[in-house]
Amino acid sequence: TQMAFDPNDFLGTSFDTPIDTKRTPTPVGEYIAQIGLGEKDLEIAQGEKDGKPWARLDMRLYLTDPSGVIKQTTGSDKPMVFYGIMLDLDDSGRFDASKGKNIRVGKVLEAVNKLRPGWKLSDLKGATIKVKIGHRQHNGETYDDIQAVSTP
Repeated sequence: TQMAFDPNDFLGTSFDTPIDTKRTPTPVGEYIAQIGLGEKDLEIAQGEKDGKPWARLDMRLYLTDPSGVIKQTTGSDKPMVFYGIMLDLDDSGRFDASKGKNIRVGKVLEAVNKLRPGWKLSDLKGATIKVKIGHRQHNGETYDDIQAVSTP
């Protein structure tokens, strides 16, 4: 029988073993992923910079790992990557659907077969997508980088 987690016991327990302080990036490759269904799995972040509004579409992509390579490399049973897309806004601060704008959003919609009249971003929840993951460096750390999306 497995013991239930006891927060009070945990708070008072001393540990001698160090724990990781950096996340191990997902191995470079192509994976099938599902855009999460939870409230935090598809969000719009927004703010203002230099007096101009900005917005970003944030998605959590839950990766399938049939070969076990992600778990072996990262230790994660439920591998997930974040995909943030800065949104192009027009002069009035609204989503810009004009030519040459929001191409990355269009590619995601196209990859999940939702790029058709009447589309809405909430249609992405639960959709399956193929992602190509690479790595990028920032301040000496290596991060997952979604380099391409396509139909699974």
